[in-house]
Amino acid sequence: AVSPIGFASVADGNRHLLLLLYGATEWQGEPVALEASEIGWIEPAAMTTLALPPGDRILADALRRAIAGRRRRRSRRRFRTSGAPVPC
Repeated sequence: AVSPIGFASVADGNRHLLLLLYGATEWQGEPVALEASEIGWIEPAAMTTLALPPGDRILADALRRAIAGRRRRRSRRRFRTSGAPVPC
């Protein structure tokens, strides 16, 4: 499933950019960098160490918040009132 996470609206010289960020929870195959030189997997906390343009920094912050919110929701669902674990 794909769902919107956030957007960034930034000025870049003589042009204005609207960057859209979507999250995917299900996919098939391996991700491939089509318009970038490489792709990689990093921990959300490590996003703050990356050298990113201002618009990408906004999206990285939105992504970290979305991941943190998803992890909180998953941890709350792990236990029912009986205390039995629930698959996530």
